[in-house]
Amino acid sequence: MLRPRRHPELAGRRDADGQFAIPLGPNPELVPALDEAARQFAPPGLYQGVR
Repeated sequence: MLRPRRHPELAGRRDADGQFAIPLGPNPELVPALDEAARQFAPPGLYQGVR
């Protein structure tokens, strides 16, 4: 699990469910590449997909 203390850049990036959410702003074209990378390299059970 990611810890804000070890990853201060994630402070304030939790959504209403308590999950970390990284807004991409005006760059929706990045979503498919980031989704594929996370599916390929994230430890099992960590990545929960794109919402």
